[in-house]
Amino acid sequence: MLYDIGVIDILYDTGVIDIRYDTGVIDILYDTGVIDMLYDIGVVDILFDIGVIDIRYDIGVIDIRYDIGVIDILYDIGVIDILYDTGVIDILYDIGVIDIRYDIGVIDILYDIGVIDILFDIGVIDILYDIGVIDILYDTGVIDIRYDIGVIDILYDIGVIDILYDIGVIDILYDIGVIDILYDIGVIDILYDTGVIDIRYDIGVIDIRYDIGVIDRLYDIGVIDILYDIGVIDIRYDIGVIDILYDIGVIDILYDIGDIDILYDIE
Repeated sequence: MLYDIGVIDILYDTGVIDIRYDTGVIDILYDTGVIDMLYDIGVVDILFDIGVIDIRYDIGVIDIRYDIGVIDILYDIGVIDILYDTGVIDILYDIGVIDIRYDIGVIDILYDIGVIDILFDIGVIDILYDIGVIDILYDTGVIDIRYDIGVIDILYDIGVIDILYDIGVIDILYDIGVIDILYDIGVIDILYDTGVIDIRYDIGVIDIRYDIGVIDRLYDIGVIDILYDIGVIDIRYDIGVIDILYDIGVIDILYDIGDIDILYDIE
């Protein structure tokens, strides 16, 4: 799927693939069968069928996010990787969010095509909350701007989430190990530190994931063993997330762009 819908190409172009290979994420995805499963379960066909690939470039959201440094931060803390891993990027391509962005500008198109509604409907917003992106957007002022211009309100009206449930995309996200990946790359740790996990327990998301066996599956497919083998778990416990962020240069970058406060929040 990732190859078919162009995600792999983008990942190579942006350097994400290199980073993921270096950190062992790609190896984990192959080792746990996630890549094979993406092909096997027909995710590609579904994404093409629901038309999810052409609008995003057109509406200009990406440009704005690069300008304010949000994209850089997201790359630095691994959020972009997660978005690719969970299929969010694929979905955004499929619903057309990316193509329109470059062509006509963010605000008008977001209003006209109801992009925000779609993002809520397809579960993108939920994922963004789960992985801490929304917190960052609030910190950088992006959320406030979006509420002011009415973008958030617009995206509530389309009903894409129901469609995704109906066609099984939500189930697929669980099946392909998205939750596993979140644990593997340290997002869960960050979510605990920032209080996001507490919120998710409150709304029952975590309980649901336990109920459907996601946690058990982590062990079953060998993710935990792999993490021990490549030293990810040991590193986590031994030096902590912040130390790792220093080691890979994220802290320095965040100092440079003036957003170090975000990392202190997750320390």
